[in-house]
Amino acid sequence: MRSKRSPADLPGGSFDRVLFQLLLAVVPYLEAAHVLRHGGRVAILDKVMPYGEMPSFRRRLANAVSRVVATDLTRQLGPLIKSAGLILQHREPALFSGLFEAAVARKPFSDA
Repeated sequence: MRSKRSPADLPGGSFDRVLFQLLLAVVPYLEAAHVLRHGGRVAILDKVMPYGEMPSFRRRLANAVSRVVATDLTRQLGPLIKSAGLILQHREPALFSGLFEAAVARKPFSDA
């Protein structure tokens, strides 16, 4: 299903799978967790910092411009996944020497 609506506008637990491709700039807190059924997965392809890496001076400088016109180049995927209540299952560098990352996260089978 393609939608121009925010995931927050959709009923909770509606989908088994969600694809987030270049959406973290406009849906920064992984609202996909809301629409996922327990055990559902979200696939993510976006610009994020490599795990555990601090942004270089060049990246912070580029980010000062990019945040105004497009996106945050210093975003960390791990904290976003955790704050959404998801469990990171896989991540790997993708595109442009790791500027982009592909990841899969799962919604736990229960809230407990």
